[in-house]
Amino acid sequence: MTDREQQQFNQMYESLLRISKGYVSVAQIPRNADRTGLTPQEFMEYAYENIQQEAKNGLHGIRRPKSVVFITAGSGPPIGTKK
Repeated sequence: MTDREQQQFNQMYESLLRISKGYVSVAQIPRNADRTGLTPQEFMEYAYENIQQEAKNGLHGIRRPKSVVFITAGSGPPIGTKK
């Protein structure tokens, strides 16, 4: 893994970690909504938007890896033979 790939992996990992641990559970939504002065519906909408933005930030500047071609029994003639 190159330094750039390691940096991208860490960026995605940290975003997923924040998403998995940084948001309240479903059971905590009504209590936290009251604390913030929002309805539970509004609280969920903001949380959903924040999760989407967190995921976008985690993928910012990261390219999709090139597809890998696997050779299978049905994918063509054996290696070293002509078609």
